[in-house]
Amino acid sequence: MEIILDTFGSDYGPEFTIQAGVRAVESMDIHIAFAGNRSVILDLLAKAVCSATGRIDENSFRIVEADQWIRMDEDPGSILRDKPEASIVRCIREVAQGRSQAVVSAGNTGAVVLAAREILGLLPSIRTPGLCQLMPGPENRDFLLLDVGASISLTALDYVNFGILGYAAARTILDIPDPRIGLLNVGSERNKGPRRLRKAGAILETLPLEFRGNVEGNDMWTGISDVYVTDGITGNIVLKSSESLARMIFKSMGIDFSGDRVINKRFDPSQYGGAILMGANGICMVCHGKAGVENIYNAIGAAKKWHERTVLDNTLEVLNRMGRS
Repeated sequence: MEIILDTFGSDYGPEFTIQAGVRAVESMDIHIAFAGNRSVILDLLAKAVCSATGRIDENSFRIVEADQWIRMDEDPGSILRDKPEASIVRCIREVAQGRSQAVVSAGNTGAVVLAAREILGLLPSIRTPGLCQLMPGPENRDFLLLDVGASISLTALDYVNFGILGYAAARTILDIPDPRIGLLNVGSERNKGPRRLRKAGAILETLPLEFRGNVEGNDMWTGISDVYVTDGITGNIVLKSSESLARMIFKSMGIDFSGDRVINKRFDPSQYGGAILMGANGICMVCHGKAGVENIYNAIGAAKKWHERTVLDNTLEVLNRMGRS
């Protein structure tokens, strides 16, 4: 399979992305395409290949020319009109046309979401896609948090769809036959929260899945659910706050995530790579703008896993079973 990387995405420029792509070819059965400036890519690729410890087949790489890029502070709303040759747009077109099977970008999240919606399209009944993040849970049991940054405001049906998408993802990636779904709210009682959350909970209760009802933030790491559903703003705050808290706790113990003293790699955010855009008709992995080589490398591995486990086919099957076809 081939995964295409957006070399203009990272805050650190194309170097880390290209190093991660070379490392992936070295250790995985995979081909990599790089979208960006051809001369820059060729120069950095040659250096990365020379620095590799293993044997690299240079036929494993392909370059997709893209001399436009979208800044992090740029409004993505007009990218398809104003920057049709931007690197992330080129990446997603390659997936839509079947030349690549997944895209990994550390670029502007809004641009990735918009380009995916417009070029790849959305799965049946999905109105808005959501970023699904794998997170470490208790007793070596990971869980999924959805959405972590793709949406701003949701309707009740959007929350329901996120629950179904998370259910499909947990079955496929976490190997849980009947994942438990929790709806993040300010209280566990049915009458808590805004009307849209109360309505979403009532609908989720009628579906053939194990809905655990409303879940408060302090219950997320108790193992009460396998999937936690929320809007993109709340999810993004939960994700980044938990990462910062983990760093603070480990630092107070004299442990550095990037050093040799890490006692449990499960709590190192770089090991999880990025979040997948669930609901889009293609595999898009989104990394943090400050992602390093390790982050991007692991995002490539995650994208490979989502493809090999046919997450799109499984999600379509679940949507159909839940009456969302």
